[in-house]
Amino acid sequence: MALSLLPCPHESRKSLFSRPVFSVKLRPMEKQPQERCMVCAKAAPLNGGICQTCGEKIRAQARGAQQDIRDRSDRTLQKHGVKPEK
Repeated sequence: MALSLLPCPHESRKSLFSRPVFSVKLRPMEKQPQERCMVCAKAAPLNGGICQTCGEKIRAQARGAQQDIRDRSDRTLQKHGVKPEK
């Protein structure tokens, strides 16, 4: 009679089922999907679809563009000999 060094087939099945094969982490579900800014895609309080930070940046760019237009028109008027009112 030869002695086997391998475990019994029943023992290997038993140990396989005694350990979890995989684990599942449960995350709490969000109550509502958060709205995101249309410019920067950050979840933040929105005013018209845009967060406050992006709104300020856009307004600053618009003011700069208006100032550029005003400066160009003043230069054009000065070329033609008209003093622009300020």
